[in-house]
Formats: sequence, C-alpha cells, structure tokens
Amino acid sequence: MDKLHWLKGIWKSTSAQGVLPNRTPFTYIDTLSITQTKNKPYLNFSSNTINNEEDRKAMHCEVGFLRMVNNGICLQLAHNFGINSVEKGAYDEANGTEFHLESTSLVRVLDESALVSPSKAKVVKLRRHFKLIEGGRLEQCVDE
Repeated sequence: MDKLHWLKGIWKSTSAQGVLPNRTPFTYIDTLSITQTKNKPYLNFSSNTINNEEDRKAMHCEVGFLRMVNNGICLQLAHNFGINSVEKGAYDEANGTEFHLESTSLVRVLDESALVSPSKAKVVKLRRHFKLIEGGRLEQCVDE
C-alpha cells in the first residue's frame, strides 16, 4: 500500500458539483476519509456528502476498501442508495499520484421500490479519477 500512501488522510471538498441527467446542477460538500489499519493490505475508504454547512442534510454515502491487486488498483464500495460496486484500474509508476478506475461490477442489493432515490437504480457504469494536485490537494471526479 506504500504506492498509495499519498491518498491517506481526511479530505474535505471545497467546490464539489453534481451534474446528473434530468436534474438541475447542484453543489455539495464531500468528506473523504482514507485510512489504513495497521498491517492490513488495504485502505479503508469512506465518503459522506452533505448539501451545505448550514443545513448539513445527508446526501450520498459510500464505504469500502481500496487495495493494490497485481499491478492494478481495486475499489470495493457499498453505496447508501442500494448498489455495491467494484471499480478497477491500472497503476502507472510514471503517474504515481494519479489513477483512473472504472466499474467492473455493479450489484443492486435493493429493488427500486425500496430506494429513497429510484433514479439511482439506473446507474450502469461508474468512472472515478483521483489526482494529487498543486498545494497537496486531492481531486476526485466521479462519472455515472
């Protein structure tokens, strides 16, 4: 997990924006926690979003694990809207503080009638990009 040491920490967004089909674009605040339990070959991954600092209305949440597999990266997540995902990508030494992931598996654990947001049941692919940018800030982009 040494190759991903730069990801460890608690990251709070400064300008998160959401753009989804058939919805007005919106802003939110994301707090991403990436930690490692001593001597374990994976990172703990937890992301929680709220609408803003005043209302603090809970939005999206995902929890899981990030691990190196062979020369690749695998992110396993459970999402609060009823989907579990596995996202994989290659690790490139030349771009040591940047990587891309794409879902290889999406499992719906709740049927549409049980979902708070039925539109989320239509997710068919996830793409995620992490990059350490100037000033030691983390950039994360997620596409559905």
